[in-house]
Amino acid sequence: MVLRVNRRLGRGGQALQQAVDHLAGEFHALGHLPLEIHTATLRHLLAVLVLRLAHLTAPIGSPAPEPDATYLRFRDAVEQDFARTRRVEDYADALGYSPRTLSRATLASAGLGAKEFIDRRVVLEAKRLLAHSDQSAARIADRLGFSSATHFSKYFHQRTGQTPIAFRGTVRGHTPR
Repeated sequence: MVLRVNRRLGRGGQALQQAVDHLAGEFHALGHLPLEIHTATLRHLLAVLVLRLAHLTAPIGSPAPEPDATYLRFRDAVEQDFARTRRVEDYADALGYSPRTLSRATLASAGLGAKEFIDRRVVLEAKRLLAHSDQSAARIADRLGFSSATHFSKYFHQRTGQTPIAFRGTVRGHTPR
């Protein structure tokens, strides 16, 4: 996959393109570094890309808006518990908010609803494990709190358009048998 940034974005667009290119290069360099260092490098480069994107979307000279405290608490809870639960209601109960309040705060701060936010985090972790480990889909399903490999496979396919094994093959540059 190649992403090209619109040239009309000027210097900010050039910096964004450099960030995209660097991230893509590191992503495809799997095996050149120990896995832990490779994963940390990807994490940091992704953070750079997100910061560059945020800078391009904010009016020049304006400070980035501070995320709402409700969203920050929810984000931290998801990061801690996404492998335990994918239900907005569980996070709402744990944090003392209504599901609707979490969804509104997440929409305002992240641009998507609370359920989508959780699902994207689960899929991101699934993709990371599929791309950078040799764990079976069943083992990954267990790590992510799914009741079965079949349920995980359906969940993953519904959200990505690929089965976990097909995704792994694509990322690693070969087709699954």
